[in-house]
Amino acid sequence: MTLEPNIIKEKVSALNKEEGSEERAIKVANNLLKMGLTVE
Repeated sequence: MTLEPNIIKEKVSALNKEEGSEERAIKVANNLLKMGLTVE
């Protein structure tokens, strides 16, 4: 399963709005990377 970088950015953006926290978005991005996805 691969996600396009812009889809990841959208998910992170949505989480930022929900959580109001950049740290949360960073954790999500790190988890995606651990699952083998890449963010360019």
